[in-house]
Amino acid sequence: FMAAHPGPVVVKPRGGSGSTGVAVLRDPAQIAEVADRVAGGGHEVEGYVEGRMCHVDALHVGGEPVVCVPSVYTDGGCLSHWTDSGNGSWTLPADDPLHERLVAETWRLVGALPAAPALFVHAEFFVTDAGEIVLCEIAGRVGGTPIPAMLEAVLGLDPRHLWARIECGLPVDLEAVRAHAAAAPLVANYGLPPRDGRIVRLPERAPAGTRDFTVLARLGEDWGGARYEGRKSGDFIATWLVTADDAQELLALVDKTGAEVEAGFGWEPAPGAAPAEAAR
Repeated sequence: FMAAHPGPVVVKPRGGSGSTGVAVLRDPAQIAEVADRVAGGGHEVEGYVEGRMCHVDALHVGGEPVVCVPSVYTDGGCLSHWTDSGNGSWTLPADDPLHERLVAETWRLVGALPAAPALFVHAEFFVTDAGEIVLCEIAGRVGGTPIPAMLEAVLGLDPRHLWARIECGLPVDLEAVRAHAAAAPLVANYGLPPRDGRIVRLPERAPAGTRDFTVLARLGEDWGGARYEGRKSGDFIATWLVTADDAQELLALVDKTGAEVEAGFGWEPAPGAAPAEAAR
């Protein structure tokens, strides 16, 4: 595959989830690193697309588009946990040229499939440095945590509740949903991944400027060893939202609150860990 498709590739288990078992190979010499795993079957290889990764969450009812929310993943996206870095996503401003292009591409895909009578979709795209939009995947589902909380801030309703009400024939004011989305500020969701160790301190309070701040870990919880090695991109020890009217302000708030939350956690090496595995 690498001979026929020069450039980096992604090798991953076909039945995996949460970016577990994923390897990015930039040179054929690295194939030896995954040879044993791949030889056992159940893996796939695909081209690695350089650029930003985006997701679009959209509601389509009765053959008509209702609302479409394009967002951009923070640097590293779903592979950020490899470096113990937090990750999340933020809604694109309506005047960003990429906003309109992602909306159009999403509705084109929904029309081509075609859509169920009532459908919430979560699509992911790569946007190359040259501006090309490349489809990663699209599915009839709401995005994973903490995306639903971000969408609730945009739509005014939890997207899972919204979709369930429509499917059950319960009244939903779709015009109110559209109006809320049009007037909503920019929203970012963010989460911190676990470290290789045991938690000895938790944040005492939510950082200023956050909403829906949730600590998902327990004092004394052990994330070391095999559990750490098998961690998924959606394994968070805390998640939260921030809002702003300006993208620069929003991303600065993400960085600020991320540093504050990280400082609020304390870690020590897990029992049985090698002495060299110092706490961070």
